[in-house]
Amino acid sequence: MYADYTTVSGWSNATVISDGFGGVFWNDAPSSLPFITAGTDKVYIVWGDETNGVWGTDTEILFTSILIPAPSITTTGTIPGYNIFILLFGVYAVTYLFIRRKQKKIK
Repeated sequence: MYADYTTVSGWSNATVISDGFGGVFWNDAPSSLPFITAGTDKVYIVWGDETNGVWGTDTEILFTSILIPAPSITTTGTIPGYNIFILLFGVYAVTYLFIRRKQKKIK
């Protein structure tokens, strides 16, 4: 999932970027070992997933990316790097919640 935060509009709605594509929900096994990085215009996420499917029964390495919305700066009194910090904090928080949700499904 992905969400972003701006001081003007607050948190955006969470957007699913790994499951539910085209209305098909297939991810029903544990996901683990996420790696998140931000480029100049996108957030990139790689993780392992144990969902069985037509691709086999082994652990798959999944990848996704999403565009980072360009911030609108209307004042010169902003803290340098503040928007990136909030974005990364939001991405890590959403990833943590995603993994916790997957762990609860297993029980």
